[in-house]
Amino acid sequence: MKPDNPVYKKRDNRIEIADLISLYRSKWPAFLISIAACLALAVLYIYIKAPVYEIQANILITDDDKTSDLMRSISMADMFVNNTSVDEEMSILNSHSLFRNVTEKLGCNITYTVKNNLIKRTTKYSGSPVKLTPPAGIADTLRSSLKFKLRADKEGLVSVTARNSRNKVVGEVKDKRFPVTLPTPYGDFILSTTDKYEKDRSLSMQIGFCGYDLAAERLQKEVMCYIPNKKADVITVALNSTDINYAKSVVNAIVDQYNARGIEENQRKAQQTADFIDKRLVDISKELNDAESDIEQYKQSHDIVDVEVETKYLLTRKGTLEESLIAAETEVGVLELTRDFIADPANRFNLIPTPLGAEAAAEAIEAYNSLILERIRLEKSAKPGNKVLTALNEQIDAMRSNVATTLERSIASARVTLNELRGKSGDSQSRLGDIPAREREFVNIKRRQAVKENLYLFLLKEREESALRIANAVPKGMIIDKAYALSDQVNMTPAKVLILAFLFGLFIVPLWLYFRSLIRNKISDIRELQRLTTIPILGEVSLDRSGDKMVTAGNSSSSTAELFRLLRSNLQFITAGCF
Repeated sequence: MKPDNPVYKKRDNRIEIADLISLYRSKWPAFLISIAACLALAVLYIYIKAPVYEIQANILITDDDKTSDLMRSISMADMFVNNTSVDEEMSILNSHSLFRNVTEKLGCNITYTVKNNLIKRTTKYSGSPVKLTPPAGIADTLRSSLKFKLRADKEGLVSVTARNSRNKVVGEVKDKRFPVTLPTPYGDFILSTTDKYEKDRSLSMQIGFCGYDLAAERLQKEVMCYIPNKKADVITVALNSTDINYAKSVVNAIVDQYNARGIEENQRKAQQTADFIDKRLVDISKELNDAESDIEQYKQSHDIVDVEVETKYLLTRKGTLEESLIAAETEVGVLELTRDFIADPANRFNLIPTPLGAEAAAEAIEAYNSLILERIRLEKSAKPGNKVLTALNEQIDAMRSNVATTLERSIASARVTLNELRGKSGDSQSRLGDIPAREREFVNIKRRQAVKENLYLFLLKEREESALRIANAVPKGMIIDKAYALSDQVNMTPAKVLILAFLFGLFIVPLWLYFRSLIRNKISDIRELQRLTTIPILGEVSLDRSGDKMVTAGNSSSSTAELFRLLRSNLQFITAGCF
């Protein structure tokens, strides 16, 4: 027996590795067959599987209100300020309505798959040999999907079978010629050829059709929208596809629909403001005409040609006071206009203009306008009776009451200031004892006319700015990169597939030998027996299958007889040593 020490253990390990290598060498045909089979499957996979590429487009989210110097120079423009959030814009980009518009525009609800041969099929997003024309309006209402299996022989005879999502046949025609009309419970579908159709050649293909809503849901799962860098307001829109042109069309259409939606929203807000300003301009214009008529009648009745020239010297000292009085009256007028705007039920969910001067009212109105903008954005995607929208309406109503109260306080404060200025003006007027009463009356009429004129000019500026915003509305998403395909394909390249198949084929045989050894219940050689027992082994005898008769050790010189003699000699040697 071998002593149990590390030297013998190390030697046994070397022997086992050598035996393993020897075993693998003896199985080289199995290795060749395994590698060849895996490589053949890899080549078949490469032939069937088309390369998939990722198509990306990058857009920068901007706030056009912050970049408009003209709007920032006018105080009422604060009502349009919208702090753009990239997360909110991500929600718009991922909205179902946007994807539905893209699906309807590009016809993504119809897919064409051509069977090239027994194993390879090609999806035709464009350039299909056959075109499917569904019944009018069916794509807007269909909640499930339909599959059309089409076969056309070399003579041009066409057979079509339509199945629903439960694999039930809903329509079938045989041996017809293009164009083929297929009656179904959903309506008549028409299949016609395109310029890609090749006559005198058989054709086998499958056409999928579904409603716009279902196609939009599927497209939402395929398209990826993410923020590549948290430090920059950039959104990446990506799509993996085997057809680069189709993926570019989808990604560009998503960006275009997002921008068109932003432009429409900006134009609508500007149009609401323009309508309000036009209404107020009519009223102010009438009041201004009345004030100018009063001045004209006053001059005619009192024979005044130019009061300013006559009283210029005396009124110079109170010019500053008059300017303050006009500004205070203008502020009161603007606050009253804003109060009337809030009191009108038709303006319940409209933006409120920010008045001049009153800071407390301006802050309350700014918070109210933020809720209105949030409601406008939510109303586009929310359904009637939405709880969030209802809660937001209640919050807006409560805040409107708060804004009205704040405006009343601001008006009261502004009137107090106005009364103080009028008192000071009255004191100044009392000092003008030499000025006739008719001139003082003219100054009051002139002041009222100046107030109306300032309000009129202010609203004219706002109307022009609104017109500019409507005409030059720009989207919030500035396109940095239009849709482009990345150079590396998403799925594995042919080289990687072949390498992986080679490695897999290389490891199949060792794994097979290993699992075979786990289930084997026989001893293969003497070394394995030595590892399993400590009993001395005297020898080994192999089975001789060269003859039908049993060979004995006494009458034969075969290898089996020699092994028996060796076994007997070892046994005699051991027994002799024991005695």
